[in-house]
Amino acid sequence: MSPWMLVLLFVQAAAAAAGATDMEAIVATRCGPKLPVLALESVPKPEASSLQPTQVMVEVVASSVNPVDWKILGCGTQFPTRTGWDLAGRVVAVGSGCQRLKAGDEVWADIAPTFGAFAEFVVVEEQQLGLAPRNLALQDAATLPLVGMTTLAAFGLTDARGVPAETWRQKPVALVLGGTGGCGSVGIQLAKALGASHVYATGSDVQYMQRLGADTAWDYRTTDWWVALADNSVDVIYDTVGVSGDADRGMKKLRVGGKFVTIAGSTSLHPKPGVAQAAIHNCKFS
Repeated sequence: MSPWMLVLLFVQAAAAAAGATDMEAIVATRCGPKLPVLALESVPKPEASSLQPTQVMVEVVASSVNPVDWKILGCGTQFPTRTGWDLAGRVVAVGSGCQRLKAGDEVWADIAPTFGAFAEFVVVEEQQLGLAPRNLALQDAATLPLVGMTTLAAFGLTDARGVPAETWRQKPVALVLGGTGGCGSVGIQLAKALGASHVYATGSDVQYMQRLGADTAWDYRTTDWWVALADNSVDVIYDTVGVSGDADRGMKKLRVGGKFVTIAGSTSLHPKPGVAQAAIHNCKFS
């Protein structure tokens, strides 16, 4: 579990003052000076009898907070609105047309563009849910959907615009910028699992990144990766931070045939001949 990521554990009993038809949810109530104002409120609980044929009602066991959760709630948002995208929980009821899931199944999901994961119960389309992994507690599973799917796409496993499969077959050298964040933590592990011969990583906790599988880890506060790393020495750069200028710095470090993928910043305005680049935000390439 990423140390920066806040996991919200929801108490599965309603507050004493709440009725049987109510539940607790985190609601964005209005626009504050910098961020929307959030409040824990009692709201109507969804009813199983009102499910559409393809909908599923989930009891949320845990959720997680990602940067997009507050970035998406700008002052153009119509308040009040439910919040949260990531969840892990148990199916309570299914619509008449659902064929894959049943009551009692443990599931996980990034339910975007639907909001409402920061609540005791939520109703979503069956196709948005997957069976949660049996080797993870639901509290841990809840931290992975958004960051996991984003990294799968960036590394070319769910979208051909990511790192090419041929690159992974050649046991590349990879650099993960932001290895102690959500996507970066997944990036280190996935790069090793896909066969990277050496994984460099930057972040705030060297030991944590090494435990995830980084062969070389640097504390970004004391080491500049573009100084420590030789030119033409890596094949994949996965940027999860978006620091201005990193795309241009990365061009110098990438070998011909390499790829720079960012989820937080912009691509280089001065791309290196023979080096590809792409930007992906919220699981989608731009």
